[in-house]
Amino acid sequence: MKYLFFTLFILVVLQPVPALAHAFPTQQTPGAGAELSEPPDKVSILFDGELEASFLRLRVVDESNHTVSTGTAHLAPKNNRMLETGLRNLGPGKYHVYWSVVSRDGHRTQGDYSFRVNK
Repeated sequence: MKYLFFTLFILVVLQPVPALAHAFPTQQTPGAGAELSEPPDKVSILFDGELEASFLRLRVVDESNHTVSTGTAHLAPKNNRMLETGLRNLGPGKYHVYWSVVSRDGHRTQGDYSFRVNK
């Protein structure tokens, strides 16, 4: 009986546990807090995991909270870890980026950051 409990204990402890991973940004272009002399034509965020294409959000707004991103957020061609969106012709000012993604394992993450165009 003692061996039965020990065996059951070992089986329970050694059960594989699925990884509970979230996708987090590893690189942003333009970067958080960047001071740019030229306006960018797009925002790109590289994540540490694969993203679900159906659940992407990426919005860029100006200081008046008007949307300056164009089209819909999408994965970069041939890179399912890179979230992108185009931008209108940006003038000088501060811009805020809001993002939300779902990783391939179904976990949602979101965040935001700012950058400035000094022109």
